[in-house]
Amino acid sequence: MNGNPNVNPRDGLLPEAIEAFHAHHDCRSFACGDPEPDGYLKRFARQHAETKVSRTYVTINGAAILGYYSLAMSAIRKDQLPSRYPSPLSE
Repeated sequence: MNGNPNVNPRDGLLPEAIEAFHAHHDCRSFACGDPEPDGYLKRFARQHAETKVSRTYVTINGAAILGYYSLAMSAIRKDQLPSRYPSPLSE
């Protein structure tokens, strides 16, 4: 799970719920400190859910996304990914 280091549990922001990631979740302010997981949530998670590549769940407190995880039924090697699916994986 990728968490937002800008959210400190001592500040009282504890997860209220875990929900499937949908269009109403605002991921623009999410930053875990690692550009790859940040980029995946912002650029690919919703698209992958719509095309059934994976499903992403977010932990939230109000409108703030505190963290997320993604599940896939199988693994696809990067070189086997169809060109119509942009790859979030770095070279």
